Amino acid sequence: MPHSDHLAILKEGAHIWNRWRADNPQITPNLSKAKLGWENLNKADLSWANLSGADLREADLRRANLNEANLHKANLASAFLSDAYLSMADLSEANLSEADLLKANLSGANLSGANLNWANLSWTDLSGANLEKAQLIEADLREANLSGADLTEADLKSAYLWGANFCWALAANANLESAALAATVFGSTNLSGAKGLENCRHTGPSILDIRTLQKSGELPLSFLQGCGLSSELIKQLSSLLGKKVRHGSCFISYSSQDEEFARKLHGDLQEKGVRCWGAPEDMKMGDRVRSAIDDAILTHEKLLIVLSQHSTASAWAPPEVEAALEEEDQRGCPVLFPVALDDSIALCQEQWAEDLRQERAIVDFSQLNSKTAYAKALKMLLKELEI
Repeated sequence: MPHSDHLAILKEGAHIWNRWRADNPQITPNLSKAKLGWENLNKADLSWANLSGADLREADLRRANLNEANLHKANLASAFLSDAYLSMADLSEANLSEADLLKANLSGANLSGANLNWANLSWTDLSGANLEKAQLIEADLREANLSGADLTEADLKSAYLWGANFCWALAANANLESAALAATVFGSTNLSGAKGLENCRHTGPSILDIRTLQKSGELPLSFLQGCGLSSELIKQLSSLLGKKVRHGSCFISYSSQDEEFARKLHGDLQEKGVRCWGAPEDMKMGDRVRSAIDDAILTHEKLLIVLSQHSTASAWAPPEVEAALEEEDQRGCPVLFPVALDDSIALCQEQWAEDLRQERAIVDFSQLNSKTAYAKALKMLLKELEI
């Protein structure tokens, strides 16, 4: 509970409160669980104050000094904190949803588990802040300084990150689904395990340095392209990063009716260290995402085509095979790797199928119900995919 005298002085206004603080520098104000919603605390000196669990909803804390204040589990929903000084403050598990923190100083602050959904954090200094598991859904972080911040498992879904600085930040396992990026700086940033990178909204190129690539492991193709990396550079990343790659990256082409198998194969290949990307070709023929497939072939070493009664009878399989074989001629190495779910490719009388049977060892996955047969086929495929 708050100290009654401290609360009474604060409610007399920031001017009287600040004079009391200046006259009593040895006193640490106790305002824990105080009811301060909608109060005018503009420019108030609340440094080192205990405000844990306080109700500060829609309070006016603009330009307030909250240096090293204890705001653990405080309710600051829709509070006005623009230009406030919150360096090293404890805001863990605090509710800051829809708060206005424009140009606030939160350097080194503890915001772990805090709710910052829809908050305005544009031009805010969050350098070195702890944002582990913080909720930042649709938060406005334009031009925010997040250098050295810990964003492990933070939820940045649909956040606005234009011009944000993530240099030396740790964003392992963070959720960046649908986050808006442009001129965003990823310098020596750890994005390992980050979710939703393939769905980020790029309205302009961003900065992505070699140390970020080294720390983060393989990143989604769409994310790299959205950041502005060229196809040529993306193709050379493995050698540029000095990685020894046992298996080449692989694009899986299949019919939507074979999706269950494709998903299983995708998971098993990923588990064995093969970077995979794929989607059903018959769906793409309708929505014309052809350029994405061409990019996938260009930026992946291998094209794995799933042959079944559905795909061999399709309109997309022949040109897909032809495109892959043309790419092989240009590269001078194998690109196309067929796998069969049934005997349809053996029975197909078309020329492309005949060429495929003569020129390729088609890995047989027809015995899906046999764990032993499936494991044997997978082992054979992995051997074929080795660089």
